[in-house]
Amino acid sequence: MNKILAIITAFLAVTLMSMQNPLMDIVNQVNEKRENRILFATLGIVDYLHFQPKDVTDELSEEIFLDYLKEIDQSKRFLTKHDITLLQKHKFEIDDQIAAFNFSFFNQAED
Repeated sequence: MNKILAIITAFLAVTLMSMQNPLMDIVNQVNEKRENRILFATLGIVDYLHFQPKDVTDELSEEIFLDYLKEIDQSKRFLTKHDITLLQKHKFEIDDQIAAFNFSFFNQAED
């Protein structure tokens, strides 16, 4: 009887773990849509209400990049040179990512 219970438990555990990927895909899609709406609304508000809105260019991308790194690691204790090198490729792409509602830089920075 214990063997049967162990087999059933193992089967259920494997089944639930295999179902987690499709569920996580759905959750990720919902989060991505929500992030896109937030970015769209934020850009609209900034563009409409800001007294001196900036053009979204490579110069702004660089400024965002440097400010972001300074804010998330002010004491320079958490990010390694390797981390910064990986993020560096986004330095002049943030403006393009904003236009495309792409969060590659921020998602990679979180990891």
